[in-house]
Amino acid sequence: MGRAGGGPAFFSYFYANDCTILSARTTIQDIARALNVNAATVSRALNGHPAISATTRTAVEKMARRLHYQPNRIASSLRLGKTRILGVMIPSAEINFFGSVIHGIEKVANERGYTVLIYQSNESEEYERRGVATFLRSQVDGVLVSPAKQATGTAHWQELRKREVPLVLFDRVNPSLPVPSVCIDDRLGAYLATRHLLEQGYERIAFIGGQAHVAIWTQRLQGYKDALQEAGRSLRAEWMVHGEVSIESGARCMRRLLDGHEAPDAVCCVEDFTALGALQAARERGLEVPRHMGIAGFANEQFGAFITPSLTTIDQQTRRMGEEAAQLFFALSEQEDFYAEAPLHKVLAPQLIGRESSQRKTAVR
Repeated sequence: MGRAGGGPAFFSYFYANDCTILSARTTIQDIARALNVNAATVSRALNGHPAISATTRTAVEKMARRLHYQPNRIASSLRLGKTRILGVMIPSAEINFFGSVIHGIEKVANERGYTVLIYQSNESEEYERRGVATFLRSQVDGVLVSPAKQATGTAHWQELRKREVPLVLFDRVNPSLPVPSVCIDDRLGAYLATRHLLEQGYERIAFIGGQAHVAIWTQRLQGYKDALQEAGRSLRAEWMVHGEVSIESGARCMRRLLDGHEAPDAVCCVEDFTALGALQAARERGLEVPRHMGIAGFANEQFGAFITPSLTTIDQQTRRMGEEAAQLFFALSEQEDFYAEAPLHKVLAPQLIGRESSQRKTAVR
């Protein structure tokens, strides 16, 4: 039996009792025949059309699984003008923060029938440009990205906008890119961590920061300053040091602070890996944490709860951040022009997680 157009036929064979498919490809028509409904109903059910009842949708999905149905994405892309692929670029998959954000993105994407294509920039602008080229070749329907720390140019991101490819930033927001974004209130997070150290009785609180051109590091520094000023404490330049955001850099910065004319008795760190390095350096000098030195990080990396002492940190609502970024993409994609209106910026509230590394009042008792 031939099909219209004279092309080769694909045959569907079934066991009489359980209707198990034996051929290499099952079509929507096969599912429709098995359920005694029309192909349009099956198509709408598989695509989550609101006009299809929950009962019908469940029956179609169950039969699709039973017949090992795999959608023909190429045909669907040609028909709808969409690939249903969402490009996601992160600095590193080794960092729990970004892995958790991706979980949130994938949850929403999967609910919409989208596949997620992940690319790592390794904090490199050159890798970012390669990633953008990969996404364009893959004809993704949109891109969600947390920009690299080492990147200062934006031409590759502007190229996506020129081609009308939807772009959403998460976590690291670049003010020079007028695109939608989702982040947390970084200033508030560092403010909460610094205020917590003050409440624990620490008097000389320092700050270990990151690269000055990265907006979130600058905002966290501002939160530290605001908390000290609110408490009537003077700001001391020698207690504000900056590094490269790593364990090694955190340790170097801590040694520099401890070698100063007057050493601090607590540090608010720009993120958790920096805080881990600071903790190691404090121990090298024979300082007990939290009795002699209080340490707070930022990001709630997975290791923080399991080291000794456990690390006080700021939770960044990572899964929710991923979900919000994906939902923002889908909501704006329903508009005729993704970039027609002023970009939306969603800001999530951070949460302080107090652990052993800063609980001096508890340790003294």
